[in-house]
Amino acid sequence: MTTKATPQRAARRLNDHHERIGAGFYGSTGLVGRFFSARVKAGTLQVTPDFGDSWQDVDLTKHTFCDHNGRTIHI
Repeated sequence: MTTKATPQRAARRLNDHHERIGAGFYGSTGLVGRFFSARVKAGTLQVTPDFGDSWQDVDLTKHTFCDHNGRTIHI
């Protein structure tokens, strides 16, 4: 049985990863760049590449995340 990723769970795991490693996280194709924080706004996961000056919506059914070594961050 697999658990469906929720925006809240994804934001928590991405932020925890960044806190532990300090190197941000990377999005999959279509979500290019390194990101440093995640949040949930109006039920949608958002990530920021510039420490909170701009936020991008993320569709969890289309995107995955990895660390600075290319290893998948399991949401």
